[in-house]
Amino acid sequence: LVKKIKEKYPDQQVMAGFCAEASAAAALRDAGADCLKTGSKEFYESAAFTGVYYGSHTAISECAQTNLPIIADAGIKTPGDAAKALAAGAAAAVVEINNEAEAYRLLKNFHEGIRAGAALCGAGNLRELRERAEFTV
Repeated sequence: LVKKIKEKYPDQQVMAGFCAEASAAAALRDAGADCLKTGSKEFYESAAFTGVYYGSHTAISECAQTNLPIIADAGIKTPGDAAKALAAGAAAAVVEINNEAEAYRLLKNFHEGIRAGAALCGAGNLRELRERAEFTV
């Protein structure tokens, strides 16, 4: 489908996903995807129900191997979740905002939380955060 869309609309950017593994991400990249999404609300709801789970960090870091921008979608509930997604290689994180009145406060809170997380890793920017963050399994 991605290849057909790119053939018909070659100048349009195509975001593809949801993917969790490097092989799927590479296939989407090779088909012409310009960026990838990892995770989905349904995926995480299913994981909570079944106990079968492919972690966000693993999905993001594997998909980031394609060198395409990664958008972490679903599972981002706190500033810490966003900081970890960015450190793992995401270019952006989708944050659910329920109403306009909440948006400014929530985005400010996320901004401050991500900056604090980076500072705790000794990072002054996103590149440094990705280089210095350490994850344990």
